[in-house]
Amino acid sequence: MTPSSWLPERSFTLPSIVNYCLLAMLVLVLGTRLSFLGAGALTFPDEYRYYESIKAIECHGSLTNFSASISQVQGRPGDAFWRLVPAGMQVLLAKATGLDPHEPASLLIPVGFNYLILLGSLLLFYRIALLLLRHPTAALLSTVVYACLVNTNIYLRHVLPYDAALFTFLANIYWVLRLKQRPERRTNRTFFLVGALAGFTFAIYPGYNPAVVVMGLLLLEKRALLALDWKQLFRTGALYSAGVAAVFGFFQLLSVIGDKSYLDDCLLLSRSITQGDFEEGFIFLFKYLFTAEQTLGYLLTGLGIVALPVALYRLLRGRLNAARLTALLSDNLLLITMVLAFLHYAVMVYYQERMVFYGRILHLYLPFFVLLIFKVLYPAATRKSWQFVPVVLVAAVAAYSFAVFTLQYHRIVYPLTFLNQHAHDYPTAKVTMKEQTATANTGDYYRVLDGLMAQPGGAGQPQVMLVNMGFLYPIRDEGWCNEVKIPPAYKLISTGPHFITLPAYYFEGWRITERDIITRCQYQVQVYEAR
Repeated sequence: MTPSSWLPERSFTLPSIVNYCLLAMLVLVLGTRLSFLGAGALTFPDEYRYYESIKAIECHGSLTNFSASISQVQGRPGDAFWRLVPAGMQVLLAKATGLDPHEPASLLIPVGFNYLILLGSLLLFYRIALLLLRHPTAALLSTVVYACLVNTNIYLRHVLPYDAALFTFLANIYWVLRLKQRPERRTNRTFFLVGALAGFTFAIYPGYNPAVVVMGLLLLEKRALLALDWKQLFRTGALYSAGVAAVFGFFQLLSVIGDKSYLDDCLLLSRSITQGDFEEGFIFLFKYLFTAEQTLGYLLTGLGIVALPVALYRLLRGRLNAARLTALLSDNLLLITMVLAFLHYAVMVYYQERMVFYGRILHLYLPFFVLLIFKVLYPAATRKSWQFVPVVLVAAVAAYSFAVFTLQYHRIVYPLTFLNQHAHDYPTAKVTMKEQTATANTGDYYRVLDGLMAQPGGAGQPQVMLVNMGFLYPIRDEGWCNEVKIPPAYKLISTGPHFITLPAYYFEGWRITERDIITRCQYQVQVYEAR
């Protein structure tokens, strides 16, 4: 990307100064994200699927074991497949230095890949915004807003598939939008590869299944779908479908070799997306914006409310005929299809009760909601006499929201990270554990805890009590937040808010009643010591 693509005006005019300021904000956000690394990896049970990639690397040439590991990830073989790269780097590091892949220092490798993926997604978002909004300041401002969202940043610390799946989806969208400008590149090979990339997005995270339908509609849009060119529709659709099927076929074959079935996993997956509340189908988005995104969420909600009448006014102010509707549909097909996909999911949640919303599901849609708001409002909000006032105000709110999130993100405590960093502080202590609710500890938690709990202690040795040092799930409150009674002899050594008290986290599978308890109880991770 050349500098001119970001800042087409090189002279120091007011527009160029605003653009340089927005670019500086983006650089600051990217730099701040680096400070997020080093904590939180392998906190969630879902992250343990990553170790299947390490097992695949260590399978010593056995195709059966390799295939079994890649397929043992509950319908996410694409994620396990691309993560062979960081997993291979961890294995090489372990052989060279003896650093176990479970250690936080080694886990910086897959988390570092997360950072690069987020960087790539931001660049793709800007490129897509430039194509859709057709104005560099609008594209930069929308990119700043998207970069500052809590939902954009919250998964950076975790080895989860959502950012990678969104990256491949954005890359595919940008590719197809560019094809509209270069029709000579719309070849049979291109149609097949677009389908293959859409299939790979699904294979990384099947929760983003709308990506397959949306990409198909975008690819067909101009030369087949809107023009009703049945011959072209069939040819393009068949090649696109063949690309999707090729990816599915590859992972199905791989799973069969490993005595699994990828297609069966896909069919059964929707039954497991029920760790939430069906009644939130149409209100989850607003709850998330108000609670997790807070200031920036309120701003986006307000802008969205204003955008509705503005969009209707623009639609109805001119003569409404077939040609104009076709042009509007062609120009806005991506955003329209994403809104329809979101509404379809909401209907599935509320009426059919087959799935529920999580923050990670919104992760697919929020970039396009931001683009939709800016596409509707930016032309109306930038009059000549005060055109940059709204830009400055929106950028200021985004910066403030990101700053608040950054402080909160640094303050929270991840029990697993804490244990890995401080277990050696108590080499001879007798350690006991207390929790205010149930825990669902797995994998690396017990790798550290088992050693601590086995220490016999003894006369003259310290006694240590760890409070809420686990993955708190499910959340139960039998009164007074199940407060832990600390004996008088124990002194508080350290305390910090448990990571689930950050609102964006408790939209990842905790129910409404559980979220209310978390908000009220504000669980703390604490260490007490008695001698």
